[in-house]
Amino acid sequence: VPEEPTTMSNKELSDFQLDPEVKAVVLAHDPHFNYRKLAIATQYLRGNEDCHFVVTNMDAGDMLDNQRFMPGTGGMADAITSTTGRVPVNTGKGGDFLLPFLMKKYGVKPSEMMCVGDRLDTDIALGRQANCKTAMPFTGVTSHEQLLHTPPEEQPTFVMDNLGVLVGLDYQLAPQ
Repeated sequence: VPEEPTTMSNKELSDFQLDPEVKAVVLAHDPHFNYRKLAIATQYLRGNEDCHFVVTNMDAGDMLDNQRFMPGTGGMADAITSTTGRVPVNTGKGGDFLLPFLMKKYGVKPSEMMCVGDRLDTDIALGRQANCKTAMPFTGVTSHEQLLHTPPEEQPTFVMDNLGVLVGLDYQLAPQ
C-alpha cells in the first residue's frame, strides 16, 4: 500500500482543483493530520463560503496512561481556524448542538439529568450549558490541582474519585 503524501508543494497547491461536490470539511481525531490535509481543508473553506466546517469535538487532548498528553481534535481545528478564519460547528460535547438536540428529541428537562465526565472543558461545560447537575470523577484528564484553580462558575456540582461512587461502590483504582 503506497503511503499517502504528507506535504504539498506551492505548485501543487496553486494547481489544486476544488471539487464542487464537496460541501463540508469534517474533522475528527486524526493521528495522521499533516500539512497536506491542512492545506486542502484551507482551500475548501477559503474558496467556498458555503462550505461548512464541522468538528466532532474540540478536546485539546487526552491524558495517556503514563501521564503524557496526547494532542486532540481541538488543536487540529485551531490550525484550520488559524488558516481560514472560520470557526467550526462543534457537534460533540461542549458544542451548541449535541445536548440541546438530545434534550429536545427525548423530552428531557435539565432537572432530570446529570452530565458525568472527567473533563472540565467539555463534559462539565456541556452540563453547565444545559443547566443540569454535573459530576466529575478523577479518572481522566482533569487533576485535583486543575480543579483547585478552576473558577467557581466552571466547577462541577459533584466530584468523586471514580464512577463507582455514583452507584454505591466506593472502590479504589489500581495503581498505574
